Amino acid sequence: MDPTTDDIKASASLLALALPSISPFLFNPNATFWSYYSPSDRIDVGVWFDGLGKTLILAANLNYNNATLDLAVVPGVPPLSPGGGGWVVDSVLNNSGAVLDNSQINFQSVGTGAFILSDSPPGPHTPGSSASSSWTRYSVSSFYLSSLLIFLVI
Repeated sequence: MDPTTDDIKASASLLALALPSISPFLFNPNATFWSYYSPSDRIDVGVWFDGLGKTLILAANLNYNNATLDLAVVPGVPPLSPGGGGWVVDSVLNNSGAVLDNSQINFQSVGTGAFILSDSPPGPHTPGSSASSSWTRYSVSSFYLSSLLIFLVI
C-alpha cells in the first residue's frame, strides 16, 4: 500500500513539470533574489531576476482564506509599462490556487503560484517601503534552496 495521498502526488507532479522552467533562475549564480513577506496578509514571495529581462515569482498564500497581492509593492518585480503595456507571462505552476491578473495575484486558500515575466524592463525596480511588509535582497547562492523548500511544503 502506498502511503502517499493522491493530493500530495498531484502537487509533486505539478512541481516536477515546473522544474525545467524555474531551474534556470534558481541555479543561476548571476541572478538577483528578493524575499518578501507581508505579515498582515500572510503572503510569502520569492522573486528572481536573471539580468536578461526575465523575472521568476514564486508566491504562497499562508492563509486558510482567499487573498490578493498587488505586485507593485513587491521588490524585484518590474513595474507594468506606462500606457497599458504589460508583461508576457508564463504561468509555470498551473492549477495550484493562484492566478496573475494584471499586477495582482489572486490566491485561493493556501494557494501557490509560479510565474515567469518576460519582456520586462532591463532591471528590477527599486523596492519601496511599507509599514506592514518586509523585504530583503539576497545573493541567490545562499537562499534559493530555503525559498524553494518553503514553496514545496505548501
